[in-house]
This record gives sequence, structure tokens and C-alpha cells, in this order.
Amino acid sequence: MGPTERPWFTWLSATAMIVILVFEIAKHHDASGSMIQTNPFNPMIGPTFTILINSGARYTPCMRSLPEYQATTLIDDCFSNNATCTLQQLCGGSSNQGYRFFSPIFIHAGIIHILVNLLIHFQVGSDLERDMGFLRFGFLYLASGTWGFALSSLVSSTESASMGCSGSLMGLVGYLFVDTLIHWKTIRHRTRRLISLAFSVILTFLFGIFPGFDNFAHLGGLATGAIIGTFLISPVASKSQWITWGIRATALTFLVVVFVIMLYLFYSAQDPTKICPNCKYFSCIPVSNWCNI
Repeated sequence: MGPTERPWFTWLSATAMIVILVFEIAKHHDASGSMIQTNPFNPMIGPTFTILINSGARYTPCMRSLPEYQATTLIDDCFSNNATCTLQQLCGGSSNQGYRFFSPIFIHAGIIHILVNLLIHFQVGSDLERDMGFLRFGFLYLASGTWGFALSSLVSSTESASMGCSGSLMGLVGYLFVDTLIHWKTIRHRTRRLISLAFSVILTFLFGIFPGFDNFAHLGGLATGAIIGTFLISPVASKSQWITWGIRATALTFLVVVFVIMLYLFYSAQDPTKICPNCKYFSCIPVSNWCNI
């Protein structure tokens, strides 16, 4: 639970992401004869989004039944240009794949996508895991990513798919925000650190408008990291253990209750994508069909 010398979770999760991307590219090569999607061009330099969906990306029709999507619904340009497949074939099984709240953390839209994420993954994650320990860091990382994709599933459009560990990385940033504020008086160069974190958030949300990136996952991850930070970090100014544990209990309860509410709304609504139809523009700009891929 405490500090560790080696950031095993950071290394192992990065290895898993790289292996999965290689698998995606190989699958795309088998389906189309090309290593990456070129027509239309994938700006992240990677496979088609149907390959990414089949590999486990967040895609609402694969996670629950929808009025307009049945198992036999035909999908155009499936796995390669001018090819079709059914929704069941695209999803690789039934349309009740709840694991897609979690699996997109390890899937990336292409080489550019994974390079950008791994740069932050190693730069921030390695040091933070050494301070937090394997278990606490792993909980922060996975909970932030899963919570982010739960939020994304609730408000993203039906046609869009998303993936990547950006939500988890925003969770690390949210945690560091709370850590900086709680330990403000004891941190050296605290203003510089706060500005750096704010710049990271702004840059990440700008990237979030491109296909494959997901600003809803970023927002959910950032909020989750801040809440977990409130739960895990001891308020140094508090002289009462009752106050400390009261804050922790409130933060943990809020995190769990909101997550359950999101899942309930996602599965109980006739079509969750109709809850906020215009919210999708927070995560894309309507050019080059970006809001529908």
C-alpha cells in the first residue's frame, strides 16, 4: 500500500497497451491488406474504427440494446472498405458487453494516440506510483478510466466510439490537484506545479475533439481523480481523525453513488444517447464526420 521503488503497474499497463495496439494493426492488415486505415485516413495513424470497436472500444450498441440497432443490423465499411457485417459480428458477440466500461482504457486509436498518452503515462505515472504504491495507484488509475467511460457512455452519440487511457491520466492529474492544494504550504514550486497541471488539462481537452479521444472520459477521469485524492490523502490541517474519516467516507460514498446512478440511467433509458443529444459536441467538432466515428 505504501511507497515502492519500481512502478510495476505503470510498466505492466503500458506493455499491455502496446501489445493490444500491435494486435489491432495486425487484425487490420489481415482484413484489408494495409497496416493502417488510409481511406479515409485515420489521423491517429491506426486501424479502422470498426477494428477498434471489435477489439473492445467504448461503443454503445455493443454495450446494450438500442431501438435502432439489432443483432442483425448491417454495418457498412466493416473492417475494410465496401465490406459489411452485422452488429453482432462487429461487437464480437452479444450487445450486452459491460466490460466495455473498462477495456477501452487499454485500447488506442493509433500510433499518435498511444505515443501522446504513454508520454504522460510514464512522466506522471512512474513518480506518482512510487509515492502511492502499486495497489493505491492501480485503484486510482483504473477507477478514473472506468468512471470516465461510464460518463461517456451516458452522453456520447450512438455512432461514436472512443478509447484510450486519457481518462485514467486525467485521474492522476485530478489527484495531483488535490494533493497540491492540501499540501500547499509544504510543496516547493507549488505555483509552477499548479500551472503545469492546469496546462495539461487544457491541452488534453483540446486533443479531446479529435476522433478516438473522448472529452467525457477526460472530464469523468479528472473528477474521479480529485474525489479519490480527497479519499486517499490525509488533510494535514485537520486535527481530528473524525473529520478526516468523515471527509473520506463522504468522498467514497459520493464516488460510488454517482457511478451507480450513471449505470442505472445508462441501462434504464430507452436510448441513453437521447438524454443529451447535443452533448456530443463537447467531444468533437462537426467536421470530416468526426462526431460519427
